[in-house]
Amino acid sequence: MTTIIVVDYSPTASQLLSSCRVRYYQCDVSDSAAIKALCTRIKSEVGSPTVLVNNAGLTRGSTVSDGSYQDVEMTFRTNIIAPFLLAKEFLPHMVARNHGHIIGIASMSAIISPTGLADYAATKAGLMTMQETVRQELRYKHNALKVRVSTAVL
Repeated sequence: MTTIIVVDYSPTASQLLSSCRVRYYQCDVSDSAAIKALCTRIKSEVGSPTVLVNNAGLTRGSTVSDGSYQDVEMTFRTNIIAPFLLAKEFLPHMVARNHGHIIGIASMSAIISPTGLADYAATKAGLMTMQETVRQELRYKHNALKVRVSTAVL
């Protein structure tokens, strides 16, 4: 039976958890140590995922000159470092089985960045690049042709 794992900073609706095979894990994905602990826990309690959807998206809406160091760092940790670390944790099992899918949710802001979203746009462009690099690694380094990589640009 398929289990869906939801990782979010905020608790999810309890109705969702009781209606199907959904496991909720609270995690601040801007914290690398928390991600490592989360992945260890998921592998232990549920097993290694075969599908990973990297959908984190955070922005503070500041210009490059006006944004605080903290806001910029939080945006980068959440939007590009977290997806990178999650792929790093779960991709080896997919490669070993030659089965899996990593889906990255990017943004049109990665292509045409509006004023006030430079940090967000840069991270989503980075996600697109990461996804393409993983695709090439799967093909040319790992010969894992049945591990898929998809990027949605919304």
